Amino acid sequence: MISIPNDNNGSSLKEIPKAGLRAAYCYYVVDLGVQDGGPTYDNKHQILAMFELNETIMEEGEYFGKKFVISKFYNLSAYEKSNLAVDTKNWLGIEIEPEMNIDEILVGKVATLNIAHKATTKDPSKERAQIATINPPMDQMEDWEIENGPKIEGWHFPNWVQKIREKAITKPEDFGTCPFEPDTTNKTTSSHAGADTNSY
Repeated sequence: MISIPNDNNGSSLKEIPKAGLRAAYCYYVVDLGVQDGGPTYDNKHQILAMFELNETIMEEGEYFGKKFVISKFYNLSAYEKSNLAVDTKNWLGIEIEPEMNIDEILVGKVATLNIAHKATTKDPSKERAQIATINPPMDQMEDWEIENGPKIEGWHFPNWVQKIREKAITKPEDFGTCPFEPDTTNKTTSSHAGADTNSY
C-alpha cells in the first residue's frame, strides 16, 4: 500500500493514442520513492498512475492489436491544491487525506481521460500524448477486457519505470509501502506499448 504522507506542500513512441476523451482503467500505481528535484525544486516523494485505454488499439509495430497505456506522475501529497488531490476529487469525488492508501483509492477505477498531444522537448517535430484532465467515467466496466496489471499472467511494469525507481534518493522499499517487488528481469512487455508519461 502507498500511504499519503502528512504534508502541505516520457518516452515518446512512434504511435500514440489520438487526442480527445478516452475511457480508461487505472490498473496500477507505482511508488517511485523520493526523487531529486535538482537545483530548482525540492525533493519529492512521487508516484506514477498507470491507465489502460479501452477500445483504443495499436495499429502498427510489435504491439499491433494491443491497447494503449498512458501514465501520469504525481507528487505524493494530500495538500488540497496538489495535482493528486485535484485530480482525485475531480475524478472520484474523494478528498484525499494524510495516511490514506492512494493505490487502494485509484487502482481498479474507471475514468474518462482528456488526452492532449504536445511536442517533445528533444524533437519539436514529434508529438507525445499526455493526460490533460481526469474526469468521471462515461462507460461501465462490465464488458472490458483488461490486458495490463498484476492480475495478468506474465505482466510487470516496464523498464523505464524501474530506472526511475533506481534513481530515487530514498528508495520506495524504504517506506515499507511499496505493493510489489522490483522487476530485475530487464524484460519489456506490452504493458508499455504506446505509453507516454506526462509531468506532474
